[in-house]
Amino acid sequence: MYTSTGADCHVDWISSVRLSPKHPMVASGSWDKTVKLWATEKPKRMATLRGQNGYVNTIAMSPDGSLCASGGKDGVAMLWNLGERRTLLELNAGSIIHALCFCPTRNWLCAATEKSVMVWYWMNNNLVNELFYWQHEAATPPASYSPPSDLAAYWPPPPAPPLRNGNAKVVPELQGVVVGGGHDNFVV
Repeated sequence: MYTSTGADCHVDWISSVRLSPKHPMVASGSWDKTVKLWATEKPKRMATLRGQNGYVNTIAMSPDGSLCASGGKDGVAMLWNLGERRTLLELNAGSIIHALCFCPTRNWLCAATEKSVMVWYWMNNNLVNELFYWQHEAATPPASYSPPSDLAAYWPPPPAPPLRNGNAKVVPELQGVVVGGGHDNFVV
């Protein structure tokens, strides 16, 4: 285990760490509103990615390791081109992002937000679908609704078996995304 100290480090809580699936690199997201890229062969900071306007809750790496997504308090999912170390695009979720994951077979990014699960086709900044936690069709939560906490998102690699959760609405193109947190689980 390697511990870094000094000017290269985050200056607030580290909330998420992901290993690149294809490159010798680790990404870390922090409450200091940054994502830092670290070399794993010779431990050192490679880059600091700035652009989030609130703390970073979560980061995700694309299956090919070319992209990193970050999201958090500001409700914006930022896609970073890791080769060029720059922002590729911003996807507005409209509420706090708790978890992100990439689809292993399509150019989709899934965000578990405070109010819903959102899936974008990131190549053209197009929202594929949004499913709300309280009622899959309603855009306004009931008065008794309280946002889920400690959410996590995972998109299993293919072939993903059909998943169902009681009377949950199954959306064929999103089948396999698992979002869960606290005492609640939401399976698409």
